[in-house]
Amino acid sequence: MVMQIIKFFYRPYLLRIKPWIIRRMGVTLGTNCRVYTPLANLDNIAPRLIRIGDGCCLSRGAVILTHDFSRYGFDRPETKPVTLGNNVFVGKNAIILPGVSIGDNCVVGAGAVVTRDVAANTVCAGNPAAPICTYDEYLRKAAHS
Repeated sequence: MVMQIIKFFYRPYLLRIKPWIIRRMGVTLGTNCRVYTPLANLDNIAPRLIRIGDGCCLSRGAVILTHDFSRYGFDRPETKPVTLGNNVFVGKNAIILPGVSIGDNCVVGAGAVVTRDVAANTVCAGNPAAPICTYDEYLRKAAHS
């Protein structure tokens, strides 16, 4: 009986954040999105500046920031919008900084720090994130492995 209760509460789908909660924060969230990251990792200073397209997946620990206190201090943060296109995958512990736009069909590798815009159909990783290959090349490599 105890094992059944434990198995019930540790199902992967229960780790996902419900879309209505994210929308209630002010984030523009597309359809068929999966968010496995705690709400604290989505910007809480200006969540209305986050736009996430259809079919996106944010892995656990992914951070999206729309504010920057370093330029003007704590009195007035600089805020810039962050846009994720359709079918974007953001890997575990990746950080997306303010003002970044990520195109459609992109993969952001685990632990990447995205400081600049990412073109559509691109796979990027690293600190700072740099393009590794195109999305089509990535799919071909994944099919052969």
